[in-house]
Amino acid sequence: MSSVLPKVEPTAEAAMPPPTADPVGGPAGGLDRRAAIAAFAGLMVAAVLLFWSSWASMVRVWLNSDTYGHGFLIPAVAGYLVWLGWPRVRARPVRPSRWGWALFAVALVLWLLGALVHANLIQHAAVVAMVPAAVLTVFGIGWTRALVFPLGYLFFMVPFGDFAIRPLQGLTADYTVALLRLTGVPVYLEGWVMTIPGGRFLVAEACSGARYLIAMVALGVLIAGLMFDSWAKRLVYVALSVAVPIVANVVRAYGIVMIAYWSDFEHAVGVDHLIYGFVFLGFVMMLMIALAVLMRGKAPADAAAPAAAVPGKAVRAGPWALALACLGALVLMAAVRGYAGLIAAPVETPAVTLALPAGGEARPADGHDWHGRFPAADAQGVWDYRYDRTRVSVFVAAYASQRQGKELIAYGNSLMRPSGYDLLSEGRLSVWPHDAIPAPRQLWIKRPGEADRWVWAWYWVGDRVLGSEAGAQWQYLRNQLLFGREDAGVLAVSFTGEAPETETLSGFLKQTGLYDALANGRPGGLVQPVSARPQ
Repeated sequence: MSSVLPKVEPTAEAAMPPPTADPVGGPAGGLDRRAAIAAFAGLMVAAVLLFWSSWASMVRVWLNSDTYGHGFLIPAVAGYLVWLGWPRVRARPVRPSRWGWALFAVALVLWLLGALVHANLIQHAAVVAMVPAAVLTVFGIGWTRALVFPLGYLFFMVPFGDFAIRPLQGLTADYTVALLRLTGVPVYLEGWVMTIPGGRFLVAEACSGARYLIAMVALGVLIAGLMFDSWAKRLVYVALSVAVPIVANVVRAYGIVMIAYWSDFEHAVGVDHLIYGFVFLGFVMMLMIALAVLMRGKAPADAAAPAAAVPGKAVRAGPWALALACLGALVLMAAVRGYAGLIAAPVETPAVTLALPAGGEARPADGHDWHGRFPAADAQGVWDYRYDRTRVSVFVAAYASQRQGKELIAYGNSLMRPSGYDLLSEGRLSVWPHDAIPAPRQLWIKRPGEADRWVWAWYWVGDRVLGSEAGAQWQYLRNQLLFGREDAGVLAVSFTGEAPETETLSGFLKQTGLYDALANGRPGGLVQPVSARPQ
């Protein structure tokens, strides 16, 4: 009679063999983590030093913009995310990957493209992309997969979102007016200005909600990654992080207008305007956090649990692999930076002056009631003309060539000087019957106590005339890639009072000859070289 022994199931600890220690302190088959971390730090120091101007310009944006001040927090948040997942990350072997070179190549080409067109946004995204490229190069695919969330979160460092300001201003104005009319408040909307009995409200840039939206999206992505284990819940929450701030900003604007209307403009028109908005949007943020707690359900898998060992034969990565991977990345970075230095070498540009059509009177910008400001332009000026009993001002800024720090489309360039102007509306002129000239960029601006002012602007790059800043930027990119002309400029025409008819603007352009200059693609003909003075 055979004896029956009880069947004992192996425990999880018994079933999984203990991890084999690497002689140099890392998991089996991998390199020493300490050496890899030192190599990664060295690569990042090289990336910062070689592309210092791009890193520095990104930090300057954080310092000078309330919208992007959160950029200082993003590296700390990403570091915290790494710390949370460190037990799983460190269990993976360090195996340098040459795929990191490919990611470096993509980031470097992107940076070079941004350098060619002087687009800080592209350069900022490129230098941030060098961080995951360095992780992939030094630590390998396993570490990169384990760190994909904190590495992706680093891209919130990039100052991005200005493109949404104008659409959000229009959306906020339109839907606020709809709510006012729905509740019986008489309102008239022109541009971004709402007029109700007793006063007017301007949906300014600060009221567009873009700042709040950008912050909420960054927070929403962080919460979704930390609190949810379901991709469906993550996507829904991120979508809500986009939609709720937009709706909340409309409700905030509507509430402020209603408080002013009910109180005969005694409240919600000064500092309390900002306080009410801040308190309301803070309340909405707390509601979003509470919603995340309700949606969470079961907690996500424990990020601190070590990763299970991958079965199969371990492939040891020798120190030479780490040295080769880092050397390849350094060569790529140095080569691209050196090439950028060659093509950006300063070239001698001729001194130029402006030759505006006869009939205008040159006015000094200082003391003029309107002019543009393009500090790095080779020549700029403002002229006054008389047309149909109306004073018309013309501003021209010209660049014999463009380079870093001397761009037609750049932060600090403005068609709203001297200071004090509010931008009431901006866009392309909606009715423009002339095929020979693109519809101009239109600005409706105003200073307190003065009449409304209208500005129409055209840009030229080489022999192409464009009606928008974006068009001028893309044309410059095309010319750079195809070795085209680099001369560029802006021509702006300004009237005061009621918005003139299109025929009035066209008539002025034709009378002065500016129409032919724009139609023939020769506004650069207004720019003349300065003749050398006789000795």
